[in-house]
Order: sequence, then structure tokens, then C-alpha cells
Amino acid sequence: MEGTEQEGLQPEELTPKEKTRQAIERNKKELTFQIEVGVLDPHYFENNYLEYLQQEDLPLTRDDLGNQAVVITKEEFDKLGFLDMMLPDGEIMTFDSDDLDYEPDDPLIIFPEGLGSRENIKE
Repeated sequence: MEGTEQEGLQPEELTPKEKTRQAIERNKKELTFQIEVGVLDPHYFENNYLEYLQQEDLPLTRDDLGNQAVVITKEEFDKLGFLDMMLPDGEIMTFDSDDLDYEPDDPLIIFPEGLGSRENIKE
């Protein structure tokens, strides 16, 4: 039966919205797994500290998180406006809340391993 192999859209055929949904679900599962196996603390990173980092003009780093993940909803991120994060290679990336194509209650999850350490900062 040629032409009947398609059980669903292939990843390259997904719409941007569908790709975002998949990424959100994948991150939720990864977060749950890492908490269950003891890699991550079950208590999420305190989002108020993100405001402090903004006020001090500092990027979020792996050093800040320890073994916690940032879990912030689109609504919370909209209030924050943007977040500077240090990438593993030491580059600072500004992530604007307007760039996030999430639903209001979907979480943005940032894992410690996705961030660089302060010792890697590029001047």
C-alpha cells in the first residue's frame, strides 16, 4: 500500500506552533525524569531572583541554579520582559518574552546544563 505510510506529520512538516508544543512536552517530561532520578531538586528556582539578576545587570548562569531548574510561565515571563542567560560557551544571550510563542500557562523550562558558568564569561 504505497502512500499510506504517513501516520502523522514528519518533524520537518510540523508547523512552528506544533514544534513548540513538542518542545514544551519534551521539556516537561525531561524535568519530571530529572527530578525523579535525583538530578534536579524538586523545588524550582525562585523566579524573584531573576528580577534581582535583571536589576544587577547579570546573566542567569548555571552557578545561580545549582541543581534547580527555572520553570516560568509565559505570563510570568511577560511580566519579567526579558532574561539574560549565559550559554555554555560563555556568550550572553538576551531572551525576550515576545520571542516566546507559548500559551499563557505553558512553562519555559531552563535546565542548569543549558547554561554556562560565571568562570566562562566572555568580556
